[in-house]
Amino acid sequence: MKRLFPLLSAGTLLVLSGTGCIVDDRYDLSKLDTEMTVLKGAEFPVPPVSFQLGELLQLDGYDFITCDEAGDYRVQFDLEPVDVQVLIPAFVGGVHIPVDFQPIPFSFGSVPDFISGEDQQFEADLSDMTLELGVTSGIPASFSTSGTVEALSKGVVQHSCHFDDLWINPGNQTYFLREKATSDNEIAVPGLGQMLSPFPDAVQLSHLDLYADTGQEFSGLVGQTYDLSFRTRVESPICFRANHRITLSLFLHAELDLEQIGLKRAILKLAYDNRIPLNFSMVAYALDAQGNRIEGVKAVTSDMIRGQSVSKANLELTTNGDLRFSQILLELTVSSDSQIAGMHINKNQELRFTDVSLYLPDGIQIRLDSDK
Repeated sequence: MKRLFPLLSAGTLLVLSGTGCIVDDRYDLSKLDTEMTVLKGAEFPVPPVSFQLGELLQLDGYDFITCDEAGDYRVQFDLEPVDVQVLIPAFVGGVHIPVDFQPIPFSFGSVPDFISGEDQQFEADLSDMTLELGVTSGIPASFSTSGTVEALSKGVVQHSCHFDDLWINPGNQTYFLREKATSDNEIAVPGLGQMLSPFPDAVQLSHLDLYADTGQEFSGLVGQTYDLSFRTRVESPICFRANHRITLSLFLHAELDLEQIGLKRAILKLAYDNRIPLNFSMVAYALDAQGNRIEGVKAVTSDMIRGQSVSKANLELTTNGDLRFSQILLELTVSSDSQIAGMHINKNQELRFTDVSLYLPDGIQIRLDSDK
């Protein structure tokens, strides 16, 4: 029969039918099953991936963003020095001495999206800001000083902060100004923590004034000119803010692009090691060879990736059509809460996906009669 079977053609069957013979369905090629299932239960390895917060937040390469030895990001910049000569006027009781200088803004230029606060769900917390004021006074007497720092947006002052009663002695001294003083060498300045939120285009030291008390004796200084200089540094850790969200994208090269397939379901298996102290929810999408998202294919896991944990997760991709894709896009969403508010952003904290595989529980249906 094996030798005769190839001789049975469609024409032969038609002749037999015409002579009134009964045709055995086993030899009717028009009724053969043209679909078969292969690779049922197969599991294909996917290259492991990992990322550090520094890679995704893209805060490197800016001259006003630094990273300390621990990997914590900080905004840090120096305003233009103020070097002036002060003419001591005649004293009649108390005296006010304006410091005459032209403010020079520190302009940021381009700013990373993560701290810009524009068109995004997540905004960094920069409220723990410190203004370090270094003063060198050549005046052989003590004065108090006040000043104003301004944040500019499109050339307009969006926020200003005023400090008063900093006592200046002859020689060098340094002051640390903060929203809330946490030590004896810090001075509380209400509103200072709002200076960088929203992030401005520029910051400047706009006013400085000197004051002498009425009980002081300055008769020997009247008419004399002395050097006075101010150095201003602004610094703030970049922290998470409560009640904000950020979505990060991660690509997995899990190509499945067979010519003739009928794959309806695939399960992406992931083992992870999360060194980041944040929780992530996870959604997966299939992408075609051009990187476009394939409509109708989506997978959501109910299991949250817990911060600082090692565990596993599965995502099931399903579609009404056929699954054909070149990449899988993982969208990881951080939901911030009160527990992470004020937590420093650290570039070295890492999330690793290991033992990644694509599992085909139903296999692949192949069309034998396809001409593709």
